[in-house]
Amino acid sequence: DALAAFQILGDQTPEALRPMLSELVGHSSAKVRRAALEHIERHGTEGLGDALRARLDTEPEPALRGLALRALSALEGADSKAALLRFAGGPDLVLREAALLGLRRLDAEEGRRGLLELASSPDARHRSAAARLLRLSWTPQDATIARTLIADPDLGVQRLAMAAAGAAGDA
Repeated sequence: DALAAFQILGDQTPEALRPMLSELVGHSSAKVRRAALEHIERHGTEGLGDALRARLDTEPEPALRGLALRALSALEGADSKAALLRFAGGPDLVLREAALLGLRRLDAEEGRRGLLELASSPDARHRSAAARLLRLSWTPQDATIARTLIADPDLGVQRLAMAAAGAAGDA
């Protein structure tokens, strides 16, 4: 099983896994693709930008498309900004959240604006996405947004916002 083999190889250096990773991000098993994308996001294995960009256009599972975008952002930093902007205002919430996370990690103004748009949306799913973004990319300037989301009428949004503020030790 490819997933078991990948897990065994998890102790290898990113450079040793690079030839295999470009193939694994396109593997037929979603579990294998997820493991490969998570590995790339965590370790920033260089030389895989083209494979990740291809996944953005071909990956059938929305969560894995978002993970591919997160991995691309972690791998390429500022060089991924055009790809992040492509999805930052789109209708796919998973990709939008991944793009905004990448932009926030770059400290790009578009990331802050996108977070504010999500936090002020009438749609609780968008406000929940804002709270998840806070947890993953908290800055001291986010305390006001967190307080607003903690007071949200939706209990799920409240819980996510409290978790974000608690993880940051602020609010």
